[in-house]
This record gives sequence, C-alpha cells and structure tokens, in this order.
Amino acid sequence: MNTLDILRKYVPVHAERVSETLQLLIRIALRSIGADEGSLLLVSEDRKNLVFTSTVGKGQTKLTGTTIPIGFGITGMAALTQDVQIGSKAAQTMKSVPGDSDPNSVVAVPLVADDELIGVLTLVRLSRSEPFNLEDGELYLMLGAVAATVLHQQHLLDTTAAACEIQTEKELSKQKIMTEVSELIDRHPQAQEPLSAMIKSLSAVCK
Repeated sequence: MNTLDILRKYVPVHAERVSETLQLLIRIALRSIGADEGSLLLVSEDRKNLVFTSTVGKGQTKLTGTTIPIGFGITGMAALTQDVQIGSKAAQTMKSVPGDSDPNSVVAVPLVADDELIGVLTLVRLSRSEPFNLEDGELYLMLGAVAATVLHQQHLLDTTAAACEIQTEKELSKQKIMTEVSELIDRHPQAQEPLSAMIKSLSAVCK
C-alpha cells in the first residue's frame, strides 16, 4: 500500500495534492528544526493503530504502510496523550520501531482537529545528532497544527464533494428515466395507462 492509497481513505478526491502539501511541511520541519527523517502517520480505521503514510528521509520509504499501536513508544504516546512527546536514547525513553535507523532522538506531535485525533507527525535525529529539546517540540507542534488543518479541511471538502456527486448522479438518473418514459409515451400513447398504473404501484410500495 502506498501513500496515496492510505490518504484516499481520508481524503478520497484530492489525496495527491494533500500528499504534496504534507511532504512539503515535513521538509520545512527537517530544515528548520534540523532533523534527518520525518513521517506522517494517520489513525487507522479501527482507531487502534497509527499507519505510516508519508515519509521523508533516508530509508523512510520502506516504512509506508507499516503500523504502530497507539500508546507504543514516543509516537504512540503522542497519539494517546494528544500532546508533544520527545524521547532520546540517552534518556532511555524510546522503544524501537520496525525500520528505525538507530535514532538518537525523536519528537512526535499529535494532529488534532475538532477534538478528534487524525494522526501524528514525527521527526528523527540519528545517532550523531543532538537530541531534540522543548523548543523544537513547540515549533513542530505549530507545523503539526497546519498539517491537521490541511487534512481536516480537505476531508470535509472531499466528503461534501462526494455527497454532491452522488446526489447529482441520482438527479441525472431520474431525469433520464423521465425522458425515456416521455419518449415511450410519445411513440406509443397506449402505454401511458399501464405505465401510470405501474408508477402508482411502485409509489405505494416505497411509502
């Protein structure tokens, strides 16, 4: 499963555009905060796990599609507590995650919109880097708020667009049926009476 497949479960119409925006935000964080790798994880449909969705950095592409239980490690705790979590090897606060590149420090921020957890953003510094500090966490939290807004607003727009599309298809289907019935009656006037009776019967059944 790739990034777009995972994103389409949350933003079915504009997953590609959202993916580009979120990857840009992660790249900005990598440069401004000073990190080696970064990831976006979304909450799974059963809301028990986080799914690696969009990743930036060396070796990170292999993480896409893998999961972390909510509450596990720094990333899982950010989801569980809905608060910034910072961990370092020196403080022995990290649990290994499949695909980790021997991180020295990890910062994870929750993505929350309308009091609902959407996912988590993470940054990783490798073994030769200095650990993250509270200032790094606060800056990433602000970028996380932007990412959450992008995801949530696009989710609302895509959901509305999908509903409108279904309604439009229903209206077009109704119009097509009415046109075909009208044309049938024009060609065969004798069909009007039995068609009217059939429509009345259907209306009675559908009440």
